[in-house]
Amino acid sequence: MTAIKIIFVLLLIYLGSIVIFESRLGYSQPQNDNTLVLTMVDGEGEVYQRVLRRIEVDGRAYVAVNHWPRSWYYRVLDFPEVSVTYDDVSFDATAVPVTDDDEAAEIDKTRPLGLAFRIRTGFPPRYFVRLDPKLQDSAMTSWPIELESADEVADIKLLDDAVVNVSNLVTECAETGTLTQDQCRCQYQDEIVQAESVFTQTIEKHPDWSGQSILWWKDESKAYSYNLNMQGLERQFTQDCP
Repeated sequence: MTAIKIIFVLLLIYLGSIVIFESRLGYSQPQNDNTLVLTMVDGEGEVYQRVLRRIEVDGRAYVAVNHWPRSWYYRVLDFPEVSVTYDDVSFDATAVPVTDDDEAAEIDKTRPLGLAFRIRTGFPPRYFVRLDPKLQDSAMTSWPIELESADEVADIKLLDDAVVNVSNLVTECAETGTLTQDQCRCQYQDEIVQAESVFTQTIEKHPDWSGQSILWWKDESKAYSYNLNMQGLERQFTQDCP
């Protein structure tokens, strides 16, 4: 077999593995505490739902186009009025494509894609969509606890750092496609125990935060905010390994 034929066969095997991986992921649409369900309605009233990984930056929710199958992305470009569900809350939102380079770079920095994942998916171009909530929606009338004091902000930042560390490790593991999200979570039990310890200490110090959503600001200008759902965290820490 000539070198060209060998390369051709290897290329076919590689492309086939991409198709199998993407098809399996698209069919199963796995959900976890880091995902959201995006509900879309087209011009003929047909309803579509897609499970996507949630990315939060400065209190804003984003989703990313990480795969070659991207019909949901083209759909929200045509019909941007959507419904979003996560953490047992649903609200209406407007899907806004991110066109600002600085904003896109910040999102990509928050949730980077590992090289193994990009190889596994065939290096698809990545785009982002911001989900701007319609604040008049009844589901959004339960407001978070807004932190003002520097000591409280320092406490929640400590917890947020521990949670983000675990989330990044589990996400990078799951994106390789070799393990499920739950299996990946079980690979990092030491880190989860550390984060749970910080969570317990935080609740003991601030018992009124239990089960609440906590909001704090990036700086005094209050241009950007952060949000941490304590009820969602508690559910994650009580999950058992399969």
